[in-house]
Amino acid sequence: MAKRLTRSEAQAQTKARLVESATQLYLQQGFAATSNEQVAEEAGYSRGAVYSNFPSKEALALEVIDRHTEQVLESYRTTLAEGSSEDRVQKFQDWIEQSLSDTGWALLKIELALVARRNSTLNDELAARDKTMLDHVAGAISQLDDDLELPEASVRDLARLCVAMGQGVALDSIKDPSSTTDWTARLLTAVQRLLPMSPMLPMLIAASTDQAAPEQK
Repeated sequence: MAKRLTRSEAQAQTKARLVESATQLYLQQGFAATSNEQVAEEAGYSRGAVYSNFPSKEALALEVIDRHTEQVLESYRTTLAEGSSEDRVQKFQDWIEQSLSDTGWALLKIELALVARRNSTLNDELAARDKTMLDHVAGAISQLDDDLELPEASVRDLARLCVAMGQGVALDSIKDPSSTTDWTARLLTAVQRLLPMSPMLPMLIAASTDQAAPEQK
């Protein structure tokens, strides 16, 4: 006989199923095109289940992002916990490729960022989550070499470049799937070349940002 769930256990189960349903639909058809009613129906509930567990559609989307981020970070903790410097370089390459270059998640995050332009609360929440991911990528870079000694600011600059390049590759792969081939190996080579230039990284990033910005008319 199946154990009867407590009220809190049943609520947690319902919430988890709704998040799973929302994740699937957001990745398949996008955030804007997915209604809370569709999420509830896919999970096998009435739409009231969504509204009783999440105060808004944006709150549900943030829970989707949080669950995904936790999975990514758990993979990070497991993958980079042990090994020699050479092992960690290869593991970092595999981890960042799998974690940061997924086209579906890149598109979802961009869509949410566009929504957040007119929603300051959502913008702050997304910014906090981006910082968490950046912190962990910076930590991974610091572990690439036991003898690596870089100022914290330089490590974060490199982490920001890695994240930005990973997201860019994910978007490029929509048009050209071959663009992802061996990109992490090339990225790590570039990172290693940049290490001696670490004091110049802020200037290089600022210059690349200026070039990418649209001209003001």
